[in-house]
Amino acid sequence: MSEPQWLLYGAYGYTGHLIARRAVEEGHAPLLAGRNEERLRAVGDELGLEWVRAEIGELTDVLGRIPEGAATLVNAAGPFTATAERVLDACLERGMHYLDVTGEVRVLEELFRKDAQARHRGITAVPAVGFDVVPSDSLALRLHEKVRAGLRLELAFRTPPGSSRGTLKTILTHLPAGGLQRRGGVLIRGHLGEGGRSVPFPDRDRYCVPVPWGDLVTAYRTTGIPDVVTYMAMSPSRARNLRILASTMGRLLTIPRLRRWAFHAVDALNPSPEKKRRHDARSMIWGRVESPDGRAAWGAVETMEGYGFTAAAVLRALERLRTGGTEAGVLTPTQAFGVDFVEEVPGTKIQGPLMEGAPRAHQE
Repeated sequence: MSEPQWLLYGAYGYTGHLIARRAVEEGHAPLLAGRNEERLRAVGDELGLEWVRAEIGELTDVLGRIPEGAATLVNAAGPFTATAERVLDACLERGMHYLDVTGEVRVLEELFRKDAQARHRGITAVPAVGFDVVPSDSLALRLHEKVRAGLRLELAFRTPPGSSRGTLKTILTHLPAGGLQRRGGVLIRGHLGEGGRSVPFPDRDRYCVPVPWGDLVTAYRTTGIPDVVTYMAMSPSRARNLRILASTMGRLLTIPRLRRWAFHAVDALNPSPEKKRRHDARSMIWGRVESPDGRAAWGAVETMEGYGFTAAAVLRALERLRTGGTEAGVLTPTQAFGVDFVEEVPGTKIQGPLMEGAPRAHQE
């Protein structure tokens, strides 16, 4: 069996399993880790990989099994409110690079607060190396550079139907917090499902509603644009259901016993996204940046469906870290790997940036 090259925590979840499988296909040999011994053994036996059961508090010792020079941990164990900060702390203690696939706003805020510690330790930590936020982060910077002075950024996501159990649990975890937007550089709370609008995706206009994607943190950090809104495409009827669910279930999910019941229901009722549908599906992100003088730039990024994109992006990020030259600190994907990093993921197509509008005349 090959010597472990890096550690994958949460290897038996839906996304973690995809990452592990793609890693083997590309010649990697990660050490698999997680809390559930039975599920770890099943993935390890399937892929011919070493595994070790480890609670988060035991990770510091486990990380000592990863050889110098290949020292990176990939965290795929969500919801990341329960894992990300503690796993990054273990990496900081051991001096290991850190990647994860979160898209959770509050988690990202907490991780970026550890930037000075990561710089001091000389490690690179890059959260959100997945569908959210690799393509959207690149698009945001491309649009910002086109207008040179972005004032407002809008990003809208169109994804195929079907979510993993981990994604649904993350949604349930954050449902009580409601909606979020960034205004004047500050995160503002709102009502989830409200504020819908028509978004001109390249193929056709689609109804979208604001949702709290991780780009509310990462795009602001990458571009400095003070106003950021992130949307998701959905039908008006689904948006109405989301408003009802947020107002009723949101309050109930603050009760720990009911939240645990909801998690068990997800485990029992939610199947994994079907493989063929994933293979054939495509995802798209539309973006628009408006400048103070009335000019605007828009563009779009089309990718393979989100879960497959995430697995491929993680492997590209690992290769970048292994070749060296990445700045130390807690960085967005674009800060760490550059605006063209998204194009290293197979199947990615970029449209734009395209300009619209004209500068307003200065008032005398």
